[in-house]
Amino acid sequence: MSRTTLLGRAGATLVASAVTVSLILAGGTAQAASADRGAGWLAGQLDNGVMVNGGFADYGLSIDTAFALKAVGGHGSDVRQIRDAVEQNVGDYIAGDSFGDPGSTYAGATAKSLVLAQSTGTDPRDFGGVDLIKRLNGVVHTSGPAKGRIVDVSTFGDFANTLGQILADILIFAMRPLYPSYAEQPDRLLGLSPLEDQRLAGLVMMVEQLLTLGTFVALLLVAQHRKLFGSAEDERRVAA
Repeated sequence: MSRTTLLGRAGATLVASAVTVSLILAGGTAQAASADRGAGWLAGQLDNGVMVNGGFADYGLSIDTAFALKAVGGHGSDVRQIRDAVEQNVGDYIAGDSFGDPGSTYAGATAKSLVLAQSTGTDPRDFGGVDLIKRLNGVVHTSGPAKGRIVDVSTFGDFANTLGQILADILIFAMRPLYPSYAEQPDRLLGLSPLEDQRLAGLVMMVEQLLTLGTFVALLLVAQHRKLFGSAEDERRVAA
């Protein structure tokens, strides 16, 4: 992946996160305006309903963009365009049959597509001809230590790590409090409404996951840098 492509993807991801943060913490006209500007920029990056990454359609990032635009509001046509694009290509997103991974199902992509379908009023049991609920249920461990966990069915191995991300997305983008017993409590933390509290909790979860992933990626990059350039530096020191 080139530096330009990496920066472009990172930029879109950061803007989508910033739009969400602005929406959650919006307390006035200035914050709302910032969210609107960020949403406008994101919508401008769409190419026929998808985010393009390295010359290829990035459906995962496209779905993230749809969530952000839907949360801000005023971008219904863009959200529908993303949904339609993902729906038309859902088979290539949730499975790898088209690139040498026959019979596969990617749990994270399947779950993300399901949330997109439900949040945009589309039947997840017939999303692009795929029953996403059945497909997702089919990758849930039913026994053993990992019972209840979703796993990738793939010749490349299991890289599913979606439970926390899915829960964070649900908490952030839900239109109503999901825990009635908590919503009925008279005492409110920091004066937040139940929905604001719920969204803030989802945001904290998302930030924690991003920091964890970012640390892991940074360590890998440092190790790779040392592997590529460390020996050359050692040779220069010996020569000196």
